[in-house]
Amino acid sequence: MPPTVHPNPQNAALPLLPRSAPTLRIRDPQNRTQQTQQIRLSPTTLGFVLPLFIVFIFGPLILVYTIKHSRRERVRLIALEASREASAKTKVPEIGREEARIRLAGATEVVKGEEGKEVYRYEFKGTEVEGEKDGVVETESVMGDDCAICLCSLHAPAPPAPAKVASETSVGLETNESSSVKERSTRVPEVVGKSLSEQEVILRLRVCGHEFHAECLVSWCALGKVNCPICRAVYFEKEGKGQKSDGESSGSETDVETGGVSDTSRRTETA
Repeated sequence: MPPTVHPNPQNAALPLLPRSAPTLRIRDPQNRTQQTQQIRLSPTTLGFVLPLFIVFIFGPLILVYTIKHSRRERVRLIALEASREASAKTKVPEIGREEARIRLAGATEVVKGEEGKEVYRYEFKGTEVEGEKDGVVETESVMGDDCAICLCSLHAPAPPAPAKVASETSVGLETNESSSVKERSTRVPEVVGKSLSEQEVILRLRVCGHEFHAECLVSWCALGKVNCPICRAVYFEKEGKGQKSDGESSGSETDVETGGVSDTSRRTETA
């Protein structure tokens, strides 16, 4: 038989509550104020938590950016240092034009013409013999050679001899056409610019035989370049290299001599 339930007068006085009683308790304003008082933080706690939160959020980002920036700066400094070292190794010290002329004096010779005279570079102007068009005549090299430094002709053709003027007796018999032709033919090309003594001399390198204008070759040598612009043959040995080669040769000779002495001493000991 089922147990008998005795009615409790206290339970009978209480109203029946539904299953959602906890929700009703939360909605109670008194419970709400108690919960807000429990969640509320002090200013000291907030002052400690907020900076810590900021550090944890932005700290890794700042650290990554700093590492990347330092790596880029390091790579840039290494590349700059390498370029400086390379430029320092490849840079050739420049010298004065007087010293360049002194160097070229022993490594070059002045080009001589057919009659043993020095050859110069000329620039002249004039008109063609036929007189069809006037203007500057371009200079062309007789030997077909050009200066490899300035890319101009080395040996310009000599100006032609002036045409002979007809005698006074034959002037009256000539027609107007023949007189105009002779006037055009008597125009002789003239040297422009410098005089004959101031014209640029042609120099020939003794080591390879290539020819250049004197001023062009002096400018080339003043840049510290000691090789031919065409064939790269060295026409001037620097003192440091010469001394180094002499030292190496003398060292090899002394090694050979010491080796010979040691061999002779060994032979005497064995005997």
